[in-house]
Amino acid sequence: MAKGQSRAEHLREHRAVFELAMQLGCSLDTAAQELARRRAWARLNASTARLRAKMAGAPTTTSQPTPPPAKPAPWWVEL
Repeated sequence: MAKGQSRAEHLREHRAVFELAMQLGCSLDTAAQELARRRAWARLNASTARLRAKMAGAPTTTSQPTPPPAKPAPWWVEL
């Protein structure tokens, strides 16, 4: 089990590796390497898409920072 990984996360990871091993007809070690390779490619494709969108001037999916709250009126204005 990897450090900082809960028991449920560990079991989910093992299930994904086991199912991939069954599909590919290979060992669990080979399936774990293949799953890591596929996830790395998915991360690379996602980061490349974000970079291309940024370079094209398209708005990103991240939220915009909220403006600071307006200053409250002085107490004598409220009277």
